Amino acid sequence: MSVHEATCFQPLRLLAIILFLLGIGINVVLAVESRDTKLLSSDFDSFAETVRQDWGVPGISLSVVKLTNNSFYASPEVDIRTYGVAGINRPVDAQTTFGMASNSKLFTAAAIGSLVDAGKLNWTTPIRDVLPGEFSLLNDFDGRQITIRDALSHRSGLPRHDFSMERVDGPGQLAIAIGRIQHLEPSAQFRDIWQYNNQMFMTGARIVEKVTGMAFQQYVSSHFFNHPLINMTRTSYQEDETYSHGYELYPGNRTAFSFPWVLAQVGAGAGGVISTPGDMAKWVAFLMKTMNAATLGTPVPAGSTPLSPESLMTLATGYMLETGFPQYPEISGVSYGQGVELLSYQGVNVWRHGGSMPGMGSEVFWVPEAGVGVAVMGNTMVEAEDIAVILGFRVLEELIGLPLQPDWNGRFLAANNITLLNTTSSTPPKRSLRPLTRNSRSLCPPPQRLSTRKPPSRRQIQNATFTDPSHYIGYFNNPGYGNLTICPTPDTAHLYSTPVECQSLLYDLIAGGTYVPSEPPKDTLTLLVIAPRIFMDYIQLSYNGDSTFTGTIFLIAKPDEGRTWPISWVMGEMGAAFTVGKEGVVGMDWWGIWGAGVAAVEDPEQVEVSFQRTA
Repeated sequence: MSVHEATCFQPLRLLAIILFLLGIGINVVLAVESRDTKLLSSDFDSFAETVRQDWGVPGISLSVVKLTNNSFYASPEVDIRTYGVAGINRPVDAQTTFGMASNSKLFTAAAIGSLVDAGKLNWTTPIRDVLPGEFSLLNDFDGRQITIRDALSHRSGLPRHDFSMERVDGPGQLAIAIGRIQHLEPSAQFRDIWQYNNQMFMTGARIVEKVTGMAFQQYVSSHFFNHPLINMTRTSYQEDETYSHGYELYPGNRTAFSFPWVLAQVGAGAGGVISTPGDMAKWVAFLMKTMNAATLGTPVPAGSTPLSPESLMTLATGYMLETGFPQYPEISGVSYGQGVELLSYQGVNVWRHGGSMPGMGSEVFWVPEAGVGVAVMGNTMVEAEDIAVILGFRVLEELIGLPLQPDWNGRFLAANNITLLNTTSSTPPKRSLRPLTRNSRSLCPPPQRLSTRKPPSRRQIQNATFTDPSHYIGYFNNPGYGNLTICPTPDTAHLYSTPVECQSLLYDLIAGGTYVPSEPPKDTLTLLVIAPRIFMDYIQLSYNGDSTFTGTIFLIAKPDEGRTWPISWVMGEMGAAFTVGKEGVVGMDWWGIWGAGVAAVEDPEQVEVSFQRTA
């Protein structure tokens, strides 16, 4: 069927549109069912399995979609492949669900777009007009100016600030989280550069709630997941018995350990979607058909689809330059729209996004002009997303007819300093900052070494130099980062006036545990900071002897799958120093933690977060 024929009179299509506009729940099977077929080459499975084993990822799934034509009611061809395991004695299959992490962002942006279609919002609507008294930026003038488009294209001036996001759920918690944004320090001028920030998409979710009067998850589910043109029957914001276990890897032998981590619902707009390969194929098919309707000028009756072609085109248009210089000859620079990237791969325009969070990684690619898309998901954070890029490029090469010459697996292994199977090296792999992977844009903050950020020199003259832990133990607050409790180490807690929270919120959780990749050294002045946030549980501060501390950020993997001990998993390093007043230690400063964009020109004198002592 041609594009022209797809726009001609079709009784079933007209009936579906009428019933949808009347609010009648019809399941238009022809619009959503796929025709399973073999789209990939005969050696693809062996290639994919080799890549999976090279990286040590326990399980991955992949869906390839190829449009038969551009009608919303035509069934696409879909090829689903699964490899490895989702848990003990549980192979990955087509019904296994995975956390999509930042591939959730396009759903959030699309929800905003649907409200633009309904005339309830505009892309240039100032956020303060929708969330008065709730949202702002540290610079109040910028807070009045920032629009929905600014937020969703990551040009707010804010760095990531991921470690500020508290792990809380419940009524009103999203509004509270949004209210804290106004206390976060920017690392660039408003609208100057592209800097990834998850809180902006949490703000998008809050905007949807405020405009619709519905919970964000409920609106996206009813308007997109359950829409008869998409019908993502296995997609939600809640894990169930089909949800894959999450895993991470020991760096020495790259064997996997269970990492049972679930995103707090307050972060749903940034990374909460849980889906299957088949459902993601439906989503990708809808995106490509809608994009083609926009570029070909195909009439689409208003309200007949959950998102208009005009709004999708707005989301898919690059507004900010993410990476201006290509790192590989096959790939152009990357621009960012709203919840999706645009790049050229071997001369073909590709829209894509990645996602990673503890235990989960994914990539989604779509090429509307060729009618080809692919979604790849796996059950580790860093490695699964790297695999997803490798396999995604291979799928595009096979289905579009591009050369297979780039050895993406070899390139990525080398970039991450990973040797092949059965390595005996005890050196943790280096995690590069190349823009193709999670470090540039993903739900989870990229691991970073403190060496990338020097301590602010002006702090040296007023930092505390006490070597007795009792001077530091207590409570601290920053209005953007919330409350912290500083504790002694468990073995010395009996020597000090230790806060009661230290036992239940930390000591009990790490008792008998191990560390990955390794336990940081302890000396006469080692402090532990209780910081239950979405991406961290606690920080170990080790005194450097020069009035500064090195902080190791940990996320705890609770006992699971027969493992009886917890694992403290290193998320990164940061620097800290304590300030002194007449009454002793009165504050604490952090640096090397806010996650500024690579284009940010950081002031070496800048303190990124300052806490005041409260008790």
